[in-house]
Amino acid sequence: MFLKSGGKHSTKQHTQQSHTRTSSRALWTRHDENRNFYRHKKQEKYLIHTHSFNTSTVRGDKIVADEFNVLDFLMNAFYQGFLFRGMSVKEEHDKINQAVHGLAGSKPLIVYKEGSREIDVGATRQVAKQHRKGDVSGISTSMKLGVGISFANYLPKKTHAVYVLDRNNIPSSQQVTQDYEDDIAVTDSTGEAQNYGYERELTVSGVHLSAIPMRITREGLKFNVECNPFYVDRMVLPKELNKEYDDLLNTFYDVIYDVRRNNVDFSVVTSPDQNKLDQFKAKEKEFYKKYIKTVDLDPHQKQAIKTVLGVASLAIEELEKQDEIMKPKGM
Repeated sequence: MFLKSGGKHSTKQHTQQSHTRTSSRALWTRHDENRNFYRHKKQEKYLIHTHSFNTSTVRGDKIVADEFNVLDFLMNAFYQGFLFRGMSVKEEHDKINQAVHGLAGSKPLIVYKEGSREIDVGATRQVAKQHRKGDVSGISTSMKLGVGISFANYLPKKTHAVYVLDRNNIPSSQQVTQDYEDDIAVTDSTGEAQNYGYERELTVSGVHLSAIPMRITREGLKFNVECNPFYVDRMVLPKELNKEYDDLLNTFYDVIYDVRRNNVDFSVVTSPDQNKLDQFKAKEKEFYKKYIKTVDLDPHQKQAIKTVLGVASLAIEELEKQDEIMKPKGM
């Protein structure tokens, strides 16, 4: 399914002046009072191409629905529990990320108490501090779309993307909110102290592909939004399948806990344990088999899932038949 929507973006800047009304008017013409003063005006439009399936949803809302506005969603995503992650192609194609079907940090973010799976909160906060100083653990995400896009702007054309991440699909135990009120000294190349509090960073251990509803790429004022066929909208899952999904996520985070990369060139130091990885993939395949049978999905979304997970594909005739069934009325 290919959708095309346009969004108009305009900004108004309000500047408070300490001058008198006369001097203020010398700087600004107040176009709302004197509309004929300016001889020219122009509008700039953002163009958004959204690629989705007939049944693609976020928080239970269908993306193809007329009332769903992608730009509004992206601008207000944080308030619904979504995050953003600027990505490079190198990171997208990373062998470990490909193997675990997600994003794995270069080393563990969460510290457990010795001999148990109980989280050591104090030690975990110290790891998060070191992460901000460049000793990277876990995955950095932002609660602001602009931060992800700004990161992507520094990368070569066509080699960057912004992932939208669903916090509902990341266990709270694997999320650490950065504390910018502490006394950690972070400086730039000139030695100047830096405060990155505006980024509103949330650091996570990793992200399974089922927690990524969208991938955004940008060329100037044109955005491409691609919906992920593997994204799991928990709002449409029945209770029992939600429990199985929690179990799948726990297995995923157990697998990526063993991952280690070099912090300089990000070369692999330690790969995931193969036995754990095999067990995880078997559990993942079983979950998606039930997901396909239980949730009303577009046949092409089913096909995408089955192809990647190595399950038998749908026949062409079956795809065409289901296409007719899924086609929105009135088209």
